[in-house]
Amino acid sequence: MSKLEEILAKMAERSLEQHERSLEQQAQIAQQQGQIAGLIDAIKTMPGVLNPVAVQVQPAAIDPAIARADKVQRLSMSMRKTNRIKDFKGNDSDIRMFIKKFEGELETLKPMVGIADNLTDLEYIPIFRALLSFSVLERVEQVFKKDIGNIKTWGSITIKDLHKLMVEEFGVKHTDVAIVLKQFGPSRLTKSSDMSVQDFYYEWCQNIPEIMKPNTDQEYKNFADLIHRAMFLYFLE
Repeated sequence: MSKLEEILAKMAERSLEQHERSLEQQAQIAQQQGQIAGLIDAIKTMPGVLNPVAVQVQPAAIDPAIARADKVQRLSMSMRKTNRIKDFKGNDSDIRMFIKKFEGELETLKPMVGIADNLTDLEYIPIFRALLSFSVLERVEQVFKKDIGNIKTWGSITIKDLHKLMVEEFGVKHTDVAIVLKQFGPSRLTKSSDMSVQDFYYEWCQNIPEIMKPNTDQEYKNFADLIHRAMFLYFLE
């Protein structure tokens, strides 16, 4: 066999091998395509593919107590940052006016933090306490210590009892007659031009002694006696 024939034979052999490999590759591709088609058909039969399943995602439940505590904490911080009310320092401040302004600002800020109802004693007292000066706190602590039954503490006292204690300890003290004369006499409280009617009415009402708010027969008798004594002293020179 000549060299030319050998070369042609080898070329024919290589061509045949390439053709066979090409046929094998085509068979593999066809097999893969068949597998892919089968997989797609299988996926289509899975639930929720052709008809998606509606999924409702529920937000994580928040403990109401934790949510409430967070709101009260934010309210407390807002009360400490406000410039509408200053810390109560004792003798240089009117405790009744302080309580009025405190509660007014509290009612203003509550909706801003999402609180619509009244604060409990345990929520209110710490906020109120945070706006008392150190000397006032020390004085209140001494009052607590004088309580024989050790009933009154920061953790047990009610809002009403705390207000009463503060007025008794830091309020201006006069005799009943002196208060009546101050309220209705020549030196009576008058509204200044820079005072609002609301503030004046509150201060005017606060100056009325408890004896002038009778409920029982004996209290009415005491009230009548007070008016007689006050009228007599009013006309004395």
